[in-house]
Amino acid sequence: MVGQGTRLPDYVVLISTVGGISLFGINGFVIGPLIAALFIAAWSLFAEQQSAEEQSSKVLDENSPASRRFNNGRE
Repeated sequence: MVGQGTRLPDYVVLISTVGGISLFGINGFVIGPLIAALFIAAWSLFAEQQSAEEQSSKVLDENSPASRRFNNGRE
């Protein structure tokens, strides 16, 4: 009922539902999985952004003038 179509693992839905009910009462049946889904979405966006920054810094480092001078004799 709660986990259908959310693409969250079953154990996350179970734990967040039980935790939500213990914290918020009957409303936690929805609030718990909602908070878990928001957390997982934010974590995914953060990881994607970190990966993109890491890749762009590697490209910038490879194209820097100091890097070209250092690698000039090796290419």
